[in-house]
Amino acid sequence: DGAVLVFGLENGTVRGPIRSFEIQEDGPSREAAAADLTRSVTALHLYQGRLFAGSSGRCTYWTLGDGELQREFHLPGTDEQPATASSLVVVPQESALRLWVGLDNGQLVVFEVETGMLVRSFSCCGPEMVSAVAFCEKTSAVFALSAHKRVSIWDSKTFACLQKYPAELMTPG
Repeated sequence: DGAVLVFGLENGTVRGPIRSFEIQEDGPSREAAAADLTRSVTALHLYQGRLFAGSSGRCTYWTLGDGELQREFHLPGTDEQPATASSLVVVPQESALRLWVGLDNGQLVVFEVETGMLVRSFSCCGPEMVSAVAFCEKTSAVFALSAHKRVSIWDSKTFACLQKYPAELMTPG
């Protein structure tokens, strides 16, 4: 239903929910199925007291302390085929924070967190969903795993693709 609930864990006890965040429906009323999809949370990321949530057509950012919505990031796409966030990671740069978003259409998009400006949009490894993104602070690299079992490594400062390689599935036995 578009809600993200935050619970507290203390001494083995679950408290809460202590905070509730809700993704609001865009625009005028839509058909029930479309409205449900636009409010579904498809990705979450926590970064230093900030909660980032992805959904169909946009990502949102709240501060955990006061629960205030700080920014919305509108994903590239159309009303007929909105892009959906499938993975999120915040990447600290020298002067700003950037939100890297993996999309269900195989794209990576990068936003400036403070301004909400789209900085870059590019194809990851093909049209398959980007199922995970991760940041390595030591190397300043962003790793992206695509649904077609390929890992790509990106320079977080220049957006250059450093390497692509297959990610073999590890199975027991």
